[in-house]
Amino acid sequence: GTVGPVTATVTAPDGLASFEVKKDGAVVTTVPLNGETSATQTFTYTATPADAGKNLVFEFTARDRNGSVATATHVVTVQAEETTVRVTGNIT
Repeated sequence: GTVGPVTATVTAPDGLASFEVKKDGAVVTTVPLNGETSATQTFTYTATPADAGKNLVFEFTARDRNGSVATATHVVTVQAEETTVRVTGNIT
């Protein structure tokens, strides 16, 4: 399945430098910003078979031009896929 879209709006009176998304500690995307005081970013993630049955931890981090950082964390549970066994023919 797909997580999102998640829309994050960030503000920084000193100007924004970057917006970053991590999944389970690994960077998924980094968006450089050019000193805007407000920005909106949309993020979508499509779960892989390896994600099935797990809790995924997403961290959304905004950094301003002075180095200040704000982070929001969101945990998503990915359901395990159902297993279907199909038998055709006669079983003896």
